[in-house]
Amino acid sequence: MKDKQAKDHYITISPDLDYYYQDEEGMCGGSTDDVIENTDRIIQPLFSIVIPGISEWCRRYEDKTDFTNTETDPSFDWKRWHRDGLLFAQELYRQMPRNYNLLYDPPFEDRSGTLSSIDFSKDNVEAIIKSLGEHPYLPDARPSYKYNVAFQISDEEKDTLAITMTVGNYTHTLRAHRPKIFNYLRMWMERVVLDEEDVIQDVCFFGDTWAIQMIPQRIGQFTQMGQLRVVDHNEEELFSAYVDRREFIRGLYLSLLNHLGFGIFSTEEFRAAKYPEGEELVKRWQPYNDLRSDIIEWYITDDLYYNSPIPADTGSRLVNETVVIFSDWGCCMWDTMGCGCGDEGGLFLDSGEYDMDIPGFKEWNARWGDPDTNAPDYESWWQEGWRIAKEIRKRLPPSIDLYYMCFDPAQPDAHPDYKARLPKIIVPYQ
Repeated sequence: MKDKQAKDHYITISPDLDYYYQDEEGMCGGSTDDVIENTDRIIQPLFSIVIPGISEWCRRYEDKTDFTNTETDPSFDWKRWHRDGLLFAQELYRQMPRNYNLLYDPPFEDRSGTLSSIDFSKDNVEAIIKSLGEHPYLPDARPSYKYNVAFQISDEEKDTLAITMTVGNYTHTLRAHRPKIFNYLRMWMERVVLDEEDVIQDVCFFGDTWAIQMIPQRIGQFTQMGQLRVVDHNEEELFSAYVDRREFIRGLYLSLLNHLGFGIFSTEEFRAAKYPEGEELVKRWQPYNDLRSDIIEWYITDDLYYNSPIPADTGSRLVNETVVIFSDWGCCMWDTMGCGCGDEGGLFLDSGEYDMDIPGFKEWNARWGDPDTNAPDYESWWQEGWRIAKEIRKRLPPSIDLYYMCFDPAQPDAHPDYKARLPKIIVPYQ
């Protein structure tokens, strides 16, 4: 629990129809997701905190309540519900900036008298929770607020890369010098993967004027959560968010690889089909090869993460070509410059030709003209394509990296425009 001290601002957990918290200005939030945040730049610091399961907790009360008559079903277990809510609130208070207080008020419809208003800066919350019975496990559910972290990568001035990070409703752009940053970013992400919990990992950008930090933590059964912090050179916090570490690393890594590994030749080189060779080719692909990591790809790929040991090191293979699998207009494989280069009949690249006689490949590709993402069998079709992608990967040399459609392994049919909105997912080399 935090030290008892004066608070400048506060948030109140007090559910009602379509929301479960409000700030001191009466602004409500949290009707459909698990995020509690401050995006008002006048009130510092900004923060976005994900509390997995809190939205479902609110819906339990909503589903049993008649808001017209302001009555809740007499069978509703207010004692168990408040006990769960206080556990969520306790975790939220631990993550909130120190200049914020947290209040917990029973809903208007609660006439059970189970508890009254609770002030986290003054009251003994542990004792109150204990009085409500044994601590239950937090609901075993993924955060309902999916993709609460998104990235957009762009080139700005010469040798400067802009990484725009969106967390909830907050957007922050990180600018870094290209020649130096990719090795640093790879090592930082690998440290987040490999090191134990409660170890702060940080990486500095742009002349050490600010840094991002990841503090591995957990909420209940969620072992992969972590506190993301953006700090200035005086360690003053500019932004704080509670994120899923795997989703954060996966999004950052794939967004960067997609930016670095496709369309890297000039328009003139593309039109003349005359690409650089030798040292110049190595130089073009150097940023991509500085960033790529077997360890990170193991971490972000469910098939490997849950079923195989972590790689011993990042590997030394050099990549100089990329191919993406995306079924469209009969063709389903596209090269580094976005040109169709293959289907179930074979993959045809400047560097060589590769047989694609894979069971089920022809039938899978035949559905290219029917991209109905709402079809009942769409997810199974997506998963079949992922199986085929892994078979294709086995037939390609180490110098070619293979990608599949997009990053949306949990529910691919949730994003009809998956090709454009989400970075392609890499098929790890094994």
